[in-house]
Amino acid sequence: MVDSAISDELAAASRSLSAAIDAFMQSEWAKVEHALVEVQERTGRLLRELELKRSSLPPMDLPPPR
Repeated sequence: MVDSAISDELAAASRSLSAAIDAFMQSEWAKVEHALVEVQERTGRLLRELELKRSSLPPMDLPPPR
């Protein structure tokens, strides 16, 4: 996933979370659940993508041991 796709996925997760909050305020429990499942799915994809990005970076230079 390129950075723009990650940004888009973050924005979509944010919209889903906002939808969950709005539904909660209206006591629309099925909508809350649906929106939170979307957030969870998007978060899972984002976490996997970030792990791939982290693992593809060169190791950080550590200072020599004392």
